[in-house]
Amino acid sequence: MRKRLFLIPFLFASAALAVDNPLERWAKAVGGSDKMAALKSIYREATIQYGAYEGTLKVWHTADGKYRKEEQVASYSLVETFDGANGFVRLEGDNTIVLKPEGGVEWRVMLDPQTSLPKTMVHKEGEQTITVTFDSYETVNGINFEKELHRSASDPSRGAVIRFTKTIINPATDASLFSIAAK
Repeated sequence: MRKRLFLIPFLFASAALAVDNPLERWAKAVGGSDKMAALKSIYREATIQYGAYEGTLKVWHTADGKYRKEEQVASYSLVETFDGANGFVRLEGDNTIVLKPEGGVEWRVMLDPQTSLPKTMVHKEGEQTITVTFDSYETVNGINFEKELHRSASDPSRGAVIRFTKTIINPATDASLFSIAAK
């Protein structure tokens, strides 16, 4: 099924879907439709611990589905963007949501059956399987956000801990941020 994507830290909601599906439960667990409707944009910062190396993560999300992530650890640097328009959401069973931006990486988000918040996310990078485990959440302005994540590859010695340290609700965002050419 092809839908317009609405992104709140890993949350895609679609009004065209049935009421008690994983997307609706996730949206309710995050804070509910009233809180979600008030969101225009989100900016978050985190620290990354990757073995002996430390780094930073900056992430922007908009209500119309745009996304940008900047990751820097030692000499490694990565920028990911999504235009908010070209991708799909697919439901697999009661607790799995598949997210795939056109031309991008397909993520499988598994919701915790008790809380309906993400428990794990999995995607492939080449031959490696990357697993992200959501270890804790925090509430900011009545909305639940991930606080600490553990990211590991097929090789368990190559894991990272991500700890969010800053969340700003509805900051002004420049459209150029969501272009790969943005600095």
